[in-house]
Amino acid sequence: MRRCLPRPKSPPRIHPATRTFQALRIAVNEELKSLELALERLPDLLAPGGRLAIISFHSLEDRRVKESFRDDDRLHVLTRKPVTPSDAEVSINPRSRSAKLRVAERHHKNGEGEAPAELGRRIEPVAPQERRPPNSAESRLPNPQRRRPTAQEARAYVRPAIIISGGQTGVDRAALDAAIELGIPHGGWCPAGRKAEDGPLPDRYQLKETESPEYHVRTEQNVIDSDGTLILYRDEISGGTRLTHRLAVKHGRPFLLANLSHEHALGDIRRWMQENRIRRLNIAGPRESSAAGVGMQARELLLQLWRDESEVPS
Repeated sequence: MRRCLPRPKSPPRIHPATRTFQALRIAVNEELKSLELALERLPDLLAPGGRLAIISFHSLEDRRVKESFRDDDRLHVLTRKPVTPSDAEVSINPRSRSAKLRVAERHHKNGEGEAPAELGRRIEPVAPQERRPPNSAESRLPNPQRRRPTAQEARAYVRPAIIISGGQTGVDRAALDAAIELGIPHGGWCPAGRKAEDGPLPDRYQLKETESPEYHVRTEQNVIDSDGTLILYRDEISGGTRLTHRLAVKHGRPFLLANLSHEHALGDIRRWMQENRIRRLNIAGPRESSAAGVGMQARELLLQLWRDESEVPS
């Protein structure tokens, strides 16, 4: 198959046979016919005001969804343009890079009821760190009880009551150093023997030892014992940093993926802590050997975050 195709001017990103076998799969499984049938029948299954969301993964599917939503008199289109994954989401789940989400809402019968407020307005993609776990206490509250924190509460939630960390070099150690320098209580779990890549963790770090010397045991315990986990990273997450994210999702704990290279990282962290009322903050990220200089960069950001509380927006 490679010999049948013209030689590309630059090295191809995918194998020459990829699209051919994709086309064969689409034809054999009659995927486009099944999609068109679903697009025709699904609106009738929706109650007035019910919403239909479809994620497509290639242009043939997305074009059919777009045109069907646009031309169907039973539906309001809520997404002027498709919602696509953020850079942070693609770094966590590379397979999402080609995904496109489109949403439409069923018309009210006989013109009854109001049109949805979202009509004509783009639905912005929800970043992973902003999703509330469905089983959280906050998500179970009736809407009238949900409120934004007062200015005084907001300031309190930006400066945590305690900082939790696993004690590894890099981001973990930077969090502990910032806590000590600013007089914020710290704690957390570390592996048996106070294990770290640069040797036993010094006694000045007040961490408790797990029974296991494995890193993943203390990582999970720190996620469980906190109100939320702040994951500081550069470029992409991998290894233990990726595990921390997966464990936060597994246990339904709030988390924030904050790229140290982004200029809006400070504001994102402040808003996230305020909105989730974080008092026991777990901080994690890459070790120094996998991201040289990440510890210093994380420490500077955390010191800036908590040193001058007068900067906290009210």
